[in-house]
Amino acid sequence: MGKVDAARYWYAEALEIEPNFAEIHANLGSIYAQHKQWQKSIACYQKAIEIKPDLVSAYRNLAKVFLQSGQPQVGAEYWYEALTLDINWATAEEHFTLGNTLLEHGKLEKAISCYQRAIQLQPSYADAYHNLGEVLSVQEQWEDAIAAYQQAIELNPNYEGSHYSLGKVWASLDRREDAIACYRTAIQLNSHFAQAYQSLGEVLDSRGQLDEAIGCYEKTIELKPDIWEFHHKLGDALQEKGEIDGAINAYNRAIELAQN
Repeated sequence: MGKVDAARYWYAEALEIEPNFAEIHANLGSIYAQHKQWQKSIACYQKAIEIKPDLVSAYRNLAKVFLQSGQPQVGAEYWYEALTLDINWATAEEHFTLGNTLLEHGKLEKAISCYQRAIQLQPSYADAYHNLGEVLSVQEQWEDAIAAYQQAIELNPNYEGSHYSLGKVWASLDRREDAIACYRTAIQLNSHFAQAYQSLGEVLDSRGQLDEAIGCYEKTIELKPDIWEFHHKLGDALQEKGEIDGAINAYNRAIELAQN
């Protein structure tokens, strides 16, 4: 009815009778949140959770308060707790988005859980498989990362990023033929994928295929001319091949870019 003061009064009266009524603490939190009284709102929701740790709505609303008050990292943590209590409350996309937020804040295990929940709700979610592979790769859980990337590729074979990331895993495991195949596929799908050319060049370089490696480095520089590391790699390959003048030019360019 819009009678906020009256509602607050009667909630306070109710708490005098039953101070451990979690839902009333949560309702008070909602009133304070409507008036942007963030600290009071947070205290009420936290009290509700203390009394009733499985009160999903309190976690959810507390997450919103932290997000609205400029504390997204804390908000993401409470959002995670809400979705842990009720996985079906949110969509697969919402689990995926939360996973991305947690990943940005370095919460790798929780990000993994979010991506897995997204997949549980939507088994054809290629992006969730890809991002799951990304986190597992950071943790060097190679077998699980490979499985995630392969599933992502099966569901979306035209996304160059999954082929590239799978190639990086193969390279880490010194399975260079597999890495080369993945990088070549990524480049076929996106001929402007500079990092794929660079990574392909590195694997070819390690196999002594200098001419092909140099060609990859040159293509990388053509696409991304202002990154000094690319010029340095080219210089190394040219020096190894004995093309000293070209190597000097590449190194000089790398130095020039690194100093800017």
